[in-house]
Amino acid sequence: MKNLFLSLIVISLLFSCSEKKESTKKDEVVTGETLFKQTCAKCHELPNPANLTKDKIEHELQVHKDKERLTSLSAENFQKLHDYLVNQVSK
Repeated sequence: MKNLFLSLIVISLLFSCSEKKESTKKDEVVTGETLFKQTCAKCHELPNPANLTKDKIEHELQVHKDKERLTSLSAENFQKLHDYLVNQVSK
């Protein structure tokens, strides 16, 4: 009986820990705006959308990527940053 009780406690602890990890992952969703503030705003203000085109944004992002200024970003986060900046022009 003790073994059964201990087994149930261990199993419940394992499941409760895995649920916390999943909720933490949901909280870690990063937006393009956050990425801009963390990565680009150190040196740049958000450009005036009237002065930009999608092509110019893509060119500047590629230049910064080639110069290894954006190496800290994963491919997914680079895409989020790109989409955020392009969306600013579309407004």
